[in-house]
Amino acid sequence: MLIIFYNARSQFINPPSLNCVRTLNNQDVRLDWTNTTNSCGRFLSYNIFRSTSIDPTFTLIHTEYDSLVTFYTDPVGNGNRTVYYYFMNSSYTCGLPTLNSDTIDNLDPVPPEINYVTVINGKVELNWKPSISPETYGYIIYLFDLADTFSQPIDTIYGSANTTYTDLINDPGSGSLYYDIAAIDSCFSTGPINTSFHRTIFLTENTERCEHYISIAWNSYDNWPNGVQNYKVYMGINNTAPVLVDSLPPTANTDTIRNFNDGDLICLTVIAEQASGPFTSASNTICTTPNVVQLPNDFYIRNVTVAQPGQVDVYYSLDPLADILNIEIDRSIDGISYKPIATIPPSPDLSGINIYSDNSAYPDYQSFYYRLITVDSCNMLYTSSSGKSILLSGYSFGDFTNYLNWDSSVIDFSTVTGFNIYRDEGNGFSLVASLSNSAFTYQESNSTLGDTVCYYVEALHSAIFPNGTIDQVASHSNILCLKPPSQIYAPNAFAPFGNNQLFKPILNVRNITFYQLTVFNRWGLKIFSSTDPEAGWDGKYNGIVVQQGTYAYFISVSTSDNQKIEKKGTVMVVR
Repeated sequence: MLIIFYNARSQFINPPSLNCVRTLNNQDVRLDWTNTTNSCGRFLSYNIFRSTSIDPTFTLIHTEYDSLVTFYTDPVGNGNRTVYYYFMNSSYTCGLPTLNSDTIDNLDPVPPEINYVTVINGKVELNWKPSISPETYGYIIYLFDLADTFSQPIDTIYGSANTTYTDLINDPGSGSLYYDIAAIDSCFSTGPINTSFHRTIFLTENTERCEHYISIAWNSYDNWPNGVQNYKVYMGINNTAPVLVDSLPPTANTDTIRNFNDGDLICLTVIAEQASGPFTSASNTICTTPNVVQLPNDFYIRNVTVAQPGQVDVYYSLDPLADILNIEIDRSIDGISYKPIATIPPSPDLSGINIYSDNSAYPDYQSFYYRLITVDSCNMLYTSSSGKSILLSGYSFGDFTNYLNWDSSVIDFSTVTGFNIYRDEGNGFSLVASLSNSAFTYQESNSTLGDTVCYYVEALHSAIFPNGTIDQVASHSNILCLKPPSQIYAPNAFAPFGNNQLFKPILNVRNITFYQLTVFNRWGLKIFSSTDPEAGWDGKYNGIVVQQGTYAYFISVSTSDNQKIEKKGTVMVVR
């Protein structure tokens, strides 16, 4: 007994592979196929069916009994005017059911729909949907010459399922490249070219040196069914991974790129995103090292402090990459109206904090505001933040009290956290008081202090600048020296018979070693003299009250520290 086993495929008689159907020059239609092997019995024939519509009404038009024949010419004579549909099957003696081949018409293969063209690693990648024509054997890639309106075939891709192509020849960095595609059958008949060509996005740039930006421009991405959703701009700096810097509407084709430094390596790419679809298209990537005038970013007054009598030091910082020609120093007494006081070249090293010393100020008499203005090679001006010095004033009263007061200390972007008071009695300055940031006065007794006492105020600042820099600085006021007043107070009139019956000077002097009061009449005659500070003139000469009138006096005082104080004047005797 003979037992024959069939696999699943052998349960049917396989048809020949109908490769292509094409209209010849004489308008007849030729069919080409590839024979297949069936193992169920003896070959009988190939059967060819035809219809003028895709519906099931097909007619057997030819039976080919030679198994080696692989083509047939249908003598219709009008293939250029009529669409014919064909399929084939095979007949064998085994009697199994017959499978039909694909149904193919005499039209050329339908061109596929392009999904996108994009630039990847400097090369153009083209992707498309498979052609809906079953006879499709491959695809021809065309590069469209816009100037000559001519499509040049550049490559052939075999296999209907192969739908991606990389152009290794043409440079997307030289301009926008236009791509078309057509399908071919196994007879190498070429279908029509897709009329909706896709082109690469060509990105260009121009550096605006004085404006410190890069302007970029690109062509629109065309022929997506629903257009472009948006364009996204990506930037990489100094070989870092690109990051999204802008997202623009589908009508945009320009953008402005900022936030980089002079000499940075800037790489830019624009990516179009399909509206209502999954596809994207990237432009060529452009890399440039822009030569721009570097802005003086981080341009701040860091401190203003009185360094010594007649000198205010202004501390400032700015971007070390700043491309500047000079720095103008401006000064003001009200923080509104500034006047230039100096123009200096930039320091060779701007990486740290720089100092300008103002030796034309009078910090003992006035506090001053400062700001700086830079000028670059494009004649652009940039202004720093501002700061103000502290003016310390005070007085030593006759009651042996020293009184101090000061104005505010100002450094933009900082807060005063407190004040320190320093005092020098002749042995150097030392801290004597720490006060809150709301205190602007201080007083103390000088009865136990030296004859001359000097002070300065220190303002403590805590700063956070816009660039994130955190700083703690101390700003000093001018030095104020106070000396208890050594004064002689004398009345300008007295009445020997009235309420004020004695002419007695008041002395505000310490450590007196000598005292003398002398009174003269109008002719210069000495009519009174005393060395007792407690004794006054009662208006008498030789025991008799003098006549009403003006009398001259002279007072002389010496102290233990060899200080000599003199006072002269007149006093009216009233009767």
